[in-house]
Amino acid sequence: MSVNDEEPHALQQELLVPVTEFFRDYQAFEVLRKHLLAYLQQMDPGSTFRAWCVGCSSGQEAYSIAMLASELIDANGMQLGVQIFATDLDEKALADARRAEYDVREISGIPSHVVNRCFVYRDGVYQVKDNLRDMVTFSKHGLGTDAPFSRIDLISCRNLMIYYNATSQATFSRIFRYSLNRGGLLFLGQAEALGEESGFETLDLRAKVFCRSMSANYYSGLSMTLPNFRNPVASDTARKTPPKEATPLADPTLNLLNVLFQKSFIGITDRRKLAYISEKLRHIFKLRTGLVGGTIDDFFESEIADAMKASVSSVSKQHVRMNIVPIEMPDPETGEIRRYYTQAFSVPRNNLGITVAIVFIEGHTDDADVGLSDAHHEIIYLKEALHNAVQELEQANEALQLANEELQSSNEELQSSNEELQTTNEELQSTNEELLTVNDEVLAKSAILNTAQQTLTALRSVMSGDVMVLSQDGEILFGQSAGCAISNKTGALDGLKFSDLRWTIDVGEVTKILFGPAGWGGDAVNMVLGDDDNQCTVVLAAEKQSGSQLISVSFTPISNT
Repeated sequence: MSVNDEEPHALQQELLVPVTEFFRDYQAFEVLRKHLLAYLQQMDPGSTFRAWCVGCSSGQEAYSIAMLASELIDANGMQLGVQIFATDLDEKALADARRAEYDVREISGIPSHVVNRCFVYRDGVYQVKDNLRDMVTFSKHGLGTDAPFSRIDLISCRNLMIYYNATSQATFSRIFRYSLNRGGLLFLGQAEALGEESGFETLDLRAKVFCRSMSANYYSGLSMTLPNFRNPVASDTARKTPPKEATPLADPTLNLLNVLFQKSFIGITDRRKLAYISEKLRHIFKLRTGLVGGTIDDFFESEIADAMKASVSSVSKQHVRMNIVPIEMPDPETGEIRRYYTQAFSVPRNNLGITVAIVFIEGHTDDADVGLSDAHHEIIYLKEALHNAVQELEQANEALQLANEELQSSNEELQSSNEELQTTNEELQSTNEELLTVNDEVLAKSAILNTAQQTLTALRSVMSGDVMVLSQDGEILFGQSAGCAISNKTGALDGLKFSDLRWTIDVGEVTKILFGPAGWGGDAVNMVLGDDDNQCTVVLAAEKQSGSQLISVSFTPISNT
């Protein structure tokens, strides 16, 4: 890698995982279709539906969303535009996505009517139609390093978060919450979850479709999760226009600085943007107090701004804390010239992103040396006090970080247990469904047996010979033999087969009717079988019960007298 400029790029390509397909997990897309239709129906006519496809690879996921959104909009007569941002780190995959050309294997999972509507077959490949290609904008973008998109209606991030640890996954969840409009949809992969993120509501757990909570704060936790994003440079029209006043945050570092510096300091980020102006300085510079935004040049005249930027640069690059710069300016009320001595201090890590605090100490114009000396000693004292306070704050931060790691570990264990319980519940539900099916079958057979028992009881009450109730396969459900026609069995016949019985008369005609190839229509039959010494009247009857046919057979002896 040190001697070949192409090797780092080759290594990066090896680390990327360009796996995707059109309508990946089609059932999940069908669930998304339902919720997306409901979302589109509540949008204002003439507005634009905005989607962000994170980790789009070669474009199939982004074009799938474009196809789905355009189909729903056209089918329901909606007047909506569609704009889809598709991002990835893989420049080669992005180039393939922009060409929008796919072979027959890649579109094999798309229904034919969708292929006909959305693709053009040309030169051996299927090309996405221009109206869909115009909806999608592809760009290189790092989810953890570049500024996120905003005012998004749908985010699709499928099978990307599984390659990151729990901390990064939580960060991405907060980014998605920031990017989405209230009620906006989030579409994840089958193996992904939001973990402890509370800014979303679950629409379908199996399909991994969520929506941003209507009550979730847009910027909650954002300053902790987006420290490296490259903010766009403010336009010239925005310069010299201070933003709206904000409400101070409860931050321990901010409270510490207010105590140490007598509420006479300005907090600045590493990008030379003002993050805080303390109370005493608002009269001096005619500025609002509290949290602010914008650069040093947006608030101060060029001479004062240059002096402050020099102090910030000195601390940031050389970590120098003794950098006293005198500033003279008229009092806003009396017009008297006042002298202030400024010093820049580096500030410990905090939620506001303040890296440098510029302290203002008032001196005297008629005795600059004395004023400088007094300011020098006071700043040395403040520096020592700040150093001690910073050490205590860092120790407290370490303790909080350790407690947070323990809580995170416990949460992961609870999440794992919850997934196991959910799996067990699904198994129990499946078993319960099987038991219900078996119970239905038992009830049906019980009804058949009850009917057969009633039939046998009725036959026994009016006949004195051999009686039985058969199933269609020849099994005797209930039966009683008096020995008038059956030679090998007397008493109960329950559970025997018709073929197991031996007879004193020829029952071939009965067997042929009941079990012959022609089949029996079920009409009642009366006949006389046997010879002069042993004759019987035979009655055959049948009835349907719970979908099954029951056959009753009776043999009644004919008396010779």
